[in-house]
Amino acid sequence: MDCAQIFLSYARSDDAPPPHEPSKKGFVTNLCAFLRERFPKSSKSPILWRDIAEVGSAHQFDPKIASAIEVSDLFMVVLSPNWLESEYCRKELDYFTDFRRKIGESEERIRERVVVVCKRSVPFDRRPSLLQGQQGFEFYAVERVGGRDIDREFYRYGELSDRQRFFDRIDELSAHLMGQAEPEPTPRPFQRKTRKIFLAKPASDMAAAYDRLTRELEGWGYEVSPARAEEIPNDRSALDFVDAALSEAEISIHLLGESVGRSPEDLPPISKLQLERAALRAGGSDAFHRLIWAPEQLATKGKPSRDPLAALAQFHCQLAGDKIFGKEISGFVDFVYQRLSRFAPPVDERAQIPAEASVYVYHHKADEDYAIQLKLALEQRKVEVELPASGSDVEMRNFHRKKLRECDAVALCWARASEAWVRSSADELKSWRVLGRNEPFVFRGVVTGPPPDSVKRKVKEKFPYTAIDRFLDLEDSETPLPELLDDLIPHSPRA
Repeated sequence: MDCAQIFLSYARSDDAPPPHEPSKKGFVTNLCAFLRERFPKSSKSPILWRDIAEVGSAHQFDPKIASAIEVSDLFMVVLSPNWLESEYCRKELDYFTDFRRKIGESEERIRERVVVVCKRSVPFDRRPSLLQGQQGFEFYAVERVGGRDIDREFYRYGELSDRQRFFDRIDELSAHLMGQAEPEPTPRPFQRKTRKIFLAKPASDMAAAYDRLTRELEGWGYEVSPARAEEIPNDRSALDFVDAALSEAEISIHLLGESVGRSPEDLPPISKLQLERAALRAGGSDAFHRLIWAPEQLATKGKPSRDPLAALAQFHCQLAGDKIFGKEISGFVDFVYQRLSRFAPPVDERAQIPAEASVYVYHHKADEDYAIQLKLALEQRKVEVELPASGSDVEMRNFHRKKLRECDAVALCWARASEAWVRSSADELKSWRVLGRNEPFVFRGVVTGPPPDSVKRKVKEKFPYTAIDRFLDLEDSETPLPELLDDLIPHSPRA
């Protein structure tokens, strides 16, 4: 999916309208409405996913819920005593954490994906361990009344009881969700990881942007230098360290906030040092240049907008080849990709299929016979092929997602199936990270088979490059012969 999904876990009783006025909205419904109103009206706006059906037995975990949790980037808990007492809610949290662990995420990253919205107070020692380290966004205040503490909820009995504080929390929560829900790296046409990009080690105030750029570059198939785990030395060997990382890079990227970062022994601070060494690497040549993000608007509250050129001047002089960007980080990510695509050396996008590679040929039931023929042809090209499995809806869905996680490549078979089916299937391939994969697909292709159709002849114009990067038109061939598959499998790695 292009935008991030947020799974909302809540107790049904926390969304109940007041019994004397059933037409009024409950807390959760109201919360969702105001959050959606705060999100930008664009295709990249987060999706709030909540189950509005009544939950039956707590021992029967709905497959629909499991599927929604698996494709959600964030897990938002509406915390209250009701949520804590709900076995079903706890199962949702457990499923989210177990799934994220299964696809290899660290405990720290999983914790970052969980957002706590406090409807009422719950002592920290009673919360699940994953929620104990978060203060959360509190939609209540504790007041002392009659010698005891009580919760004054900002939304009570279907009405705003504390309008100002309620909307303050909504603003804080929506800003946090937008920041956390920035999209995972968008898959690009497959490239072998032979191209190196120098991504300057940042000062602490640019750490989040650095992490985002690292994920994006690695997701596109580039090697980031210095590696994320490497740190610039604290002595004069820092010069050799930076120069070595720059020597093999085709471009350098620098993230400039307010801080200049730490200073190695007898050397400038790291932000300035890396800009200086990159300037020497450029040497007035057009073959290497610096991309610089100096955001106009800093995260620090109350800070006025700044001029990106003036911001750069505080770190280093501007070079003729510098490309400077001052808008938000998402725009800079697109800017970086465009520059790399336009000016970086070309690579072979038809990378050789690795030995023991597997291709998942996904098809609609109407195209089963043609998909089997395609499988046989691919196997003659020495490639292992997987087809969808039959079974219940849940079994088929689980098998399908497993193959999307495991196979090296995927090919959508489009013969008699509808255009709507194949395009919906392609949308699922946009984000390899959402699928739980450890790396991008070698390729994502569409193979069109008979009967010939004017709609299918425009196949390349139908799909965005973020979803499909290889096309094979076999409409006029009754059988997909092995010798017709060069555009899909250009090499035969196994004899």
